[in-house]
Amino acid sequence: MTPASSESPREGLWHKFLRHLPLDKDLLVKKGRDRSRYLNRQLAWPLAFVAGAVNAGGYMAIGIYTSHTTGSLSKAMDEAAVGRFGSALFYLGIIAAFMLGASAATFFIHFGHRSRFRSPYGGALFIEALLLLLFGSVAHYRSLSGTGQAGFIGACLAFFMGMLNAITTKISTSEVRVTHMTGNVTDIGIGLVELLYWNRIPDRKALRVVADRHRLRLHIGIVVSFLLGGITGALAFNHIGYEVVFAVASILLFLSVRPVLYDLSVRARLNRAKN
Repeated sequence: MTPASSESPREGLWHKFLRHLPLDKDLLVKKGRDRSRYLNRQLAWPLAFVAGAVNAGGYMAIGIYTSHTTGSLSKAMDEAAVGRFGSALFYLGIIAAFMLGASAATFFIHFGHRSRFRSPYGGALFIEALLLLLFGSVAHYRSLSGTGQAGFIGACLAFFMGMLNAITTKISTSEVRVTHMTGNVTDIGIGLVELLYWNRIPDRKALRVVADRHRLRLHIGIVVSFLLGGITGALAFNHIGYEVVFAVASILLFLSVRPVLYDLSVRARLNRAKN
């Protein structure tokens, strides 16, 4: 009997389950074409869940979706058109905070590269987790209200969304975006047509229509994860309030702590060698 045939069905399912958990040592190390498809899935799905939870929590807190920059820009134009300039500035501030978050993540990534860290993406994600914990602590001890602190809450959450989107965009070279579902839904629509298309008429000059099943699975998983995160975030915010941020931050810590600890241990060994 070969080793493969001795594996029980339960063990086979267990190994498949492990392959989709964020446990790979290269999860936040390899970039772009060097990344395997399952690495992208392992990173994209939990981060899409986080994005959905933060987005839904923001809506429950202050009544806006902090990931929806298109909607925020449209709302700013509408408010300015009817003379509500204060409200228009609020929505422009949300967009600016999102952009600032993306800029901050990009800075941390490039700083990590220049400092020769193995996983600058893990470092950026770890910093975002710490900032989320700080925000959750402030919200818990200061009892932030959605009416009096809407600008601060919206700016913070939009900043986190911008960081999250920039990290996944940079590491996947724009294949994965976890905060905006418009592109993912568009890719699913394209993929479904290519999957179901019937190449009935033979034509040697025309290429067959063939779906990228792996890409389709990736984007479907992102949308489903975002949806599940949104439902979970909304329910959790209604029951426990801003403390849900601690649970969201723990997911980011779980994803990023392994590469960060590795980089810190390497840096410590190098410092000891110099001394």
